[in-house]
Amino acid sequence: WLFLMLSRGAVALFWFNPLVWVLNRALIDASEEAADAAALRALEPRAYARTLVRLAADLQPPVAALGITGSNHQLKKRIARIMSG
Repeated sequence: WLFLMLSRGAVALFWFNPLVWVLNRALIDASEEAADAAALRALEPRAYARTLVRLAADLQPPVAALGITGSNHQLKKRIARIMSG
């Protein structure tokens, strides 16, 4: 969480620098991968993937789901990674 917060601060300060945005996105992706890996140590991959899809489908409005599951494209990538790993 500390690095994510620092990254948000860097984006706020250096919003004009595209590299900051790229690095911020990479940090977010790495954090999601780490969270998925931790969840998969306790859950079966198919059940976890179904849960992510249900969360994205059930939360209204859809913007609310972005904080949990990411965009549709990101969700597809996460599920593909979960099911292949």
